[in-house]
Formats: sequence, structure tokens, C-alpha cells
Amino acid sequence: VARRNADYRSEAALFAATAAKRPGNVFAHYNLGKALAESGDPARAIAAYQAAVRLVPEMAAAHYNLGNAFAALGRHQEAADHFARTLALEPRHAPAHYNLGNSLVALGRRLPAREQFAAALEIQPDFVDARANLAGVLLELGELDEAAAQLAEVLRRDPRSASARFNLAQVHRARGRHAEAWA
Repeated sequence: VARRNADYRSEAALFAATAAKRPGNVFAHYNLGKALAESGDPARAIAAYQAAVRLVPEMAAAHYNLGNAFAALGRHQEAADHFARTLALEPRHAPAHYNLGNSLVALGRRLPAREQFAAALEIQPDFVDARANLAGVLLELGELDEAAAQLAEVLRRDPRSASARFNLAQVHRARGRHAEAWA
């Protein structure tokens, strides 16, 4: 009983014990990855998600969460690869488009990032973070009119967004409208 209680001391411990006893159980590895990621241990989560992907290569959720774990460690190319694999399996996965866009921004690839944020919005028009990140990329690309339009929509949906207000000020500044930027 004492050994069994040790298995139940945490969610991660439970799934680690299950994965050790049943190494072919994809859900034990996947849930171990989730528990480790949620407890702030993305490095160990990667190994668990990789085990799940080895068992079931077409498991989109495992690829998606593997991408998130790589991104949490700043390993953006590996993250992008797994977000892309998620999208190959589930093309309408808005969060995967969004996170792929974020990884592409981190890799300095603004044009493909813009496409990913736009794809996320096509699937989920109320995805405010995707819209805000699209606006940021548009601003960096010098597409000021479109950036302003996206930022206006972000502020319509989330009037308290400080980052949207800041970026809108940057649009006004880039247009030479300093008074509007200060406002």
C-alpha cells in the first residue's frame, strides 16, 4: 500500500509509474508530459511527449504540446517543426497556427509568421492574441494601415490592452502623427 500511495503523490508520479509499468500506453506518456509541463518542467515533458509521438506519430495533441514544451525552452525551430506537424494532422488548429507564428517571429521569419497569425484568425476570428501578434508583425513589416486596422479591432475587443495601445502609438509615430501617438 505504501508503494502504491507513492505512485499517487502527484499526477506526474502517477503517470510516470503507469508509463514505466505500461511503456506501450500512449496516454500514460502523453499525460505524463502534460503533468510535467503544467508543473513547470518542460525539459522532462519533452521526453514524455516524444515517447507518445513514437508510439502514435499521428497524435496531433502530442505534437502540439511537444511544440509548446520546446518553445518554453526557447528551442523555436523544434517548436515550429512540431506545430507544423500538428497542422499537417489538423489544419484548422488555430492555437497551432498562433504558436507556429510566435516561433517564426522568434526565428526572425516575419512573413510566414504573418500568414500563420492570419490563418489562426480565419479559423477563430475572436482570437485576440493572434490579432495582436498579427498587428505587431504588420507594424514591423511597415504595413501601417493594416496594422492600425488590426489594432483597432484588438482594442474594440479588449479596450484595456496596453500592448495594443502601445503598438497603435508606434503606428502613429511612424506616420509622423506625434500628437496622436502621445494620446
